[in-house]
Amino acid sequence: MADFDVQSAAMFCLELAVGLLTYNLICALMVKAADQAELSPMQLSFSRCLRRFREALTQGVPAWVHAERTALFYLLEQLGLCKLPWQSGKVKHEPRKVRRRPESFPALKGDREAARKHLLAEMAQ
Repeated sequence: MADFDVQSAAMFCLELAVGLLTYNLICALMVKAADQAELSPMQLSFSRCLRRFREALTQGVPAWVHAERTALFYLLEQLGLCKLPWQSGKVKHEPRKVRRRPESFPALKGDREAARKHLLAEMAQ
């Protein structure tokens, strides 16, 4: 949902609604899969679950799944395997901030006219 390639407000609303419904569907499936795998839903990776769900929709489930059990049970089992990797030194609640990127020009301090005069004086030397 990073880019919306629509030209009308109605299509934007429709695409946004479909995106939110898909997000909620994946989250609901993650909760059921975590419950089935006896995990916390926070231990599952959303992007991995989304990929597995997309694969199941586009490629289908293996033929043996239809013979033995339901496709939903198989999908929940596969989503339960999408665990986040364990990170030893990770702080649980890290603030989401980005380091300031280095700027190519120094910040202007003071009056612009004074800065021009100072620059012209430096160039004259």
